[in-house]
Amino acid sequence: NNNNNNNKNIHDTMTSKYSTKDSLSSSKSTITSTTTTTTTTTTTTRKQRKQREAEIYERAVHNKLREKRAEAASAWASGLVDAATRVWNLHRVLARKSDPVSRINFLDVVKNAPVPDRFRESKRSLDLKYPKKDASSSSSSSSIFSIFWNQSCLILGKLIQRLFTYEKGALKEDVIALYPAVRSSALDMLGVLQDAMQAGSMGDHTNSSSSAYHASTNFLDDGNILTLSGKASSSSSYQTCGIMGGSAGLDDAALFGWTQPPMYDETKHYGSGDNAPPQSSSSSFFTNQYSSSSAIDDADAAAGFGMGQGGVSADTWTKARNGRSSSVANINSNSTLQHDTPKNRFHGIGPSSSSVTGPSSSALSSIISSQEWNALEGSGSSGLAPLQKEFLHALNDRLHLQLQNFFTEDCSELDENGMSIVASYHTLPSAYDLKMFQERLQTELSLADPRIGGGELSMTTMISENIVDVIERFCDLARSALTNIPEEKFLTKKNTATENLLHDMKVVGVMGSLAMSLRKLPEKTFIIPYRPAQSLQHEEASNMCQIALLPALHEIETLVKSQLLNPLCRVINKGIAGIIAKMHFGSYIEESSRTDTKASAPDKSFVETHLVDVYENISNNLLSYLPPEYASVVASNITTFSIYCFVSNASLTRPLGETGRLKLTQDLADFELALEQLMVKAGSLSSLGGKSYAELRAVRNMLFWSGLENKKLSPENIVKMILREVWIKDVRPSTALHYLFSYAPKLLSSPHHFLRMTAEEYVNSIVKFDGSTEDGEAKVWMTTMSCCEAYQQRESVDSVVGEESDKRIPNVLMIIGPELFRRRRQ
Repeated sequence: NNNNNNNKNIHDTMTSKYSTKDSLSSSKSTITSTTTTTTTTTTTTRKQRKQREAEIYERAVHNKLREKRAEAASAWASGLVDAATRVWNLHRVLARKSDPVSRINFLDVVKNAPVPDRFRESKRSLDLKYPKKDASSSSSSSSIFSIFWNQSCLILGKLIQRLFTYEKGALKEDVIALYPAVRSSALDMLGVLQDAMQAGSMGDHTNSSSSAYHASTNFLDDGNILTLSGKASSSSSYQTCGIMGGSAGLDDAALFGWTQPPMYDETKHYGSGDNAPPQSSSSSFFTNQYSSSSAIDDADAAAGFGMGQGGVSADTWTKARNGRSSSVANINSNSTLQHDTPKNRFHGIGPSSSSVTGPSSSALSSIISSQEWNALEGSGSSGLAPLQKEFLHALNDRLHLQLQNFFTEDCSELDENGMSIVASYHTLPSAYDLKMFQERLQTELSLADPRIGGGELSMTTMISENIVDVIERFCDLARSALTNIPEEKFLTKKNTATENLLHDMKVVGVMGSLAMSLRKLPEKTFIIPYRPAQSLQHEEASNMCQIALLPALHEIETLVKSQLLNPLCRVINKGIAGIIAKMHFGSYIEESSRTDTKASAPDKSFVETHLVDVYENISNNLLSYLPPEYASVVASNITTFSIYCFVSNASLTRPLGETGRLKLTQDLADFELALEQLMVKAGSLSSLGGKSYAELRAVRNMLFWSGLENKKLSPENIVKMILREVWIKDVRPSTALHYLFSYAPKLLSSPHHFLRMTAEEYVNSIVKFDGSTEDGEAKVWMTTMSCCEAYQQRESVDSVVGEESDKRIPNVLMIIGPELFRRRRQ
């Protein structure tokens, strides 16, 4: 006993020791797993923090680069607008001065002089662009400002090409990235320059022009010079500017449009305070910007600057009016106008810088249509054309780079020799790949947004056209990824999709996702980032982008329909046509004529027996693999074909008694319910509708038409009764004609019997598998006439006595047929 007790104690001690050891081991493993989890969480958090910091840094660098590019483009545009303004002022001075001896205007002298060697290339290109056919074209090619501007554009194109080749293209990428900012600054610069030119050349009473170039030439002609009365002078020479060539018009303040001189009035004494004249409302560049406190002398009034240009002789201001001295008052405007130059106005410096921040949306169209912008935008190697060309090439390269890994051949398997085996299916882009591609499209399109990309909204169409080219390439890759199997191998014996068809449906799903993203792209790029604020300019850019992307959406739709949806619809409709044709195997025969009459519960209707399960299989095993927008298209096509096919087969049923009509009416209701469920499961937002559904509802009324009960009515009266029925306008002519055959005598063969065809073959010749019916209607009428002619021959030889059918039907068919087809054509 003692030994047993000792052994028991030893066993208990060892058991407790091992249990303690096990608990320590479990605690150690728990601590280890906890430490591992904490380390993993810390590592994940650190990676997320680094990724977030990298994104913030990248965004900051992007914004800084955008600002620097905008500053560089603004400096370039500032220098160009300063030089252009100087040439424009020279142009105006020459137009207002003439030689005191020969009285020839200095601008004509310059036009007749030979062009310097440095500007011959510009003059030559202008002559090619504007042939000397009339005076206007001659003025366009010989204008000082035009020659200067065209020469500047030619030099700009050469400088850009030199930058591209500098040190083997080391600066090419940086120069290309400047294009959005340069384009934006160029349009702003042209807006300032155009306003300055128009303000200095014309007033409210002159004919305005949308082109700054026309302002530089046409407004300097004699025909456009105004007199004090505000009417254009009819003089054809420059003598109206006075002996000194219009010296009164050369005052800096009035000549350059920096002030608002008053109109001369002999009844008022010019001075300051209450006697100061009111400011003119002429369309100057600085409208409502300055209120000059200095007195404007009679020379400026005589020059007619209150209305825009000098219009009378400069000798007029030497005469004293109302006893006032003719001395010219000194206009001390330096303190007010020293910062007011077109260069400073471009940068927003001056008394009213807030009003000169660039061209408005209403003026943008006039700037883009001007000859100055056409020359600056250039073509070939002039202007901004080389920069724009390289920018578009770089844009295409970045977008096509995203397509390299899309729809590639899967070579993951190796053969016995270690060579890669090309799989039968292409690798499809994942949801992440599509998301990155969509973000790339949005990033490139946002270059046209001044705030995000630093560009200009007029670039929207240009970038969208490049996106369309990339989408077309995407469609080509998707077309190559399809299996291209014949239609006979779309479905298995159980009417389920084969593996090849499932792969093609996945490709269609990718195209559907891309199409949906393209529809949302304009709004996500130009409108959503600024909500809840609204901008008409961004909405207009969104609309332009949406219109420009329509060819891409059309390309996707064409690919999907031609490669999959239409063949799939034909295969499904072909199977449905064979099932519907089974109604001719005694489905609507009278109960009294059945040979196997049994006192049992009523059988299921034809639709419940044969069609409900078919549509259920289509929705579950085929349409569920397609995107909702494409599944609804297939369901709509199947619905249309099914209705036309069912109605055509039902109208050919013969004989059709009262019991048969009741059964057919019940089947029509069940058929409509089955089709509605198909549309709902396909994801369609709309229920049944259209011409096919209207015919389905009209057939119910047609089945119980009782116009033949009066045996005394002539065929003509019967036709009139039919044409007055409500349902006749919704059914096809073939449906009405076939239904009348059910009342006809036995000697009048049915159309498909006459053609020695089965009912299924005959209906398939009327209703195509794509749901179209127009081609088959004419064939029905030709067959009906042949049947009636054959009946007349048979009836004259073998007349059946005591037949219950109506012998008026052949005559009714011959009378009503042409009228029904005439109405359908109308």
